[in-house]
Amino acid sequence: MNKNDDFDPNESAFDRLMRRMNAPDRPIKIVRLDPYETAKTKDVVRLSREGFCTVACKMLFAKLGNGELWGLMNNERDSVSHYFLLVDGKAVDFGGFMSLEEMQLIFGEYHRAIPVEWERLHYDIRELGLEPEERSIVVERFREHLDSTF
Repeated sequence: MNKNDDFDPNESAFDRLMRRMNAPDRPIKIVRLDPYETAKTKDVVRLSREGFCTVACKMLFAKLGNGELWGLMNNERDSVSHYFLLVDGKAVDFGGFMSLEEMQLIFGEYHRAIPVEWERLHYDIRELGLEPEERSIVVERFREHLDSTF
C-alpha cells in the first residue's frame, strides 16, 4: 500500500483528499479550457436560455418581422431572467412556440411573464459584456439555428 493512501481516522476527508492530490506520484495537471467552449458547444436552445437570450431575441425578431418583447421577471430578484417574443398570443424563443404558461414553467414558479420595453433589452445587451469573438460565435450558431428552424 502506498504511504499516501494510509488511512488516518483523525484526518478530515478534505485534508486526505488534498494530501492525495499533492502526492509526488499524482502531480496536479492544469488544463486550460477554450474560453469560448460554451459558446461553441452548448445546445443552441440552452445557450439562448442561459445567458444569450438578449442576442437571440433580437435575431428572432429580425427573422419573424414582428412580435412584442416579453420577459420572465424573477420575483425574488426583481430582474428579467429571460427575454422572448409574444407573437399572435404565443410565446416564442429558440425552443419554439408555446403558451405563456409553458414558458413560465421552463424557468420555474418564481417567474412571471411581463411585457418589456426594447430599451431594457438594449441595456441588458450592453451589460452582457461579450467579447467580440464570443459574440460572433454565438451569432453564427444562432443564425444557423434560425435558418433551419424558423
